[in-house]
Amino acid sequence: MRAESVTASTASYRLPTPRRASPELTRYRLASKVVNGQPLGGTDDEWVVIELVYRAAELAEDLHDDRQEGALLFGRFAFSVRYKWFRNWVNSPAGRRLGLAPSPMDRSI
Repeated sequence: MRAESVTASTASYRLPTPRRASPELTRYRLASKVVNGQPLGGTDDEWVVIELVYRAAELAEDLHDDRQEGALLFGRFAFSVRYKWFRNWVNSPAGRRLGLAPSPMDRSI
């Protein structure tokens, strides 16, 4: 999934029942939108993901404050800003206390 498809995901984007394709294969699906190159608002689509991603989506839904139909699950964000915040936290006294290795302060990010 591209970042814009993840940010377009709503609080009910896990498709309810994983499908058994065969006794050894289960398909886990997420519903979202394809945004790039599509009409305004995007086009509905489904994504087949591994079980770990499906479970992470379940956890994100459980932690979400607004479970109304159509509420954005992750919302819009700039990854570069979040990365800076995370890097600053890793390099902070809290990160040192947890024994995290310092992250280099690269000015390009």
